[in-house]
Amino acid sequence: MQSLGLSESTPRSEHRLKSLFWPRVRYSEDIDLLGTQGYWACAILAAFTLLTGLTLRRGPLSLLDGLYFYLAGVGIRRTSRFAAISVFLIYLLSVIAAMKIAHTGGVLSIFFLALLLSNIRGTWLAKQLLTEQIPQQHGPAARPPMSIFSDVLPRLVWPIGRWVYYGLTILMFIGTAVLLLRSPTNPTQ
Repeated sequence: MQSLGLSESTPRSEHRLKSLFWPRVRYSEDIDLLGTQGYWACAILAAFTLLTGLTLRRGPLSLLDGLYFYLAGVGIRRTSRFAAISVFLIYLLSVIAAMKIAHTGGVLSIFFLALLLSNIRGTWLAKQLLTEQIPQQHGPAARPPMSIFSDVLPRLVWPIGRWVYYGLTILMFIGTAVLLLRSPTNPTQ
């Protein structure tokens, strides 16, 4: 909750929604916060996708979907522009497919699309600012305690997991494109 900027223990000068969807990036701590926020957004999306897929008895496909979104979060945490852009595009295509086929979607889908779009901006600015040697805000004491899930695990998973992610991105894009092209516009008729 603190990583998404929703807990009351971290007062910020920005409006909560602005800090969630369009945060300022001036210091290395801001980059770290954006990466952590992107990681947790994709991890929640992965869990939601996995649970929905298992509920609908989609089996291995739901595992691949969940793995794809989790690895996207790991990539975003490691400031991968490719991961941020590809997960946004795949999720956008899947939302369009869901709206076309089942007439579902809604506020939660739009919320996640906005978060994923914010991740594109965050990874772009992170790469740009890291090359400019941005200052630290308050020194080493400003760094929050390390988390196994959002700090250590992405560092361990991404070197090999990115190759799995690249393959899954190709499969997800082809699968979603085929689903969009072959599905009827109104399945109830």
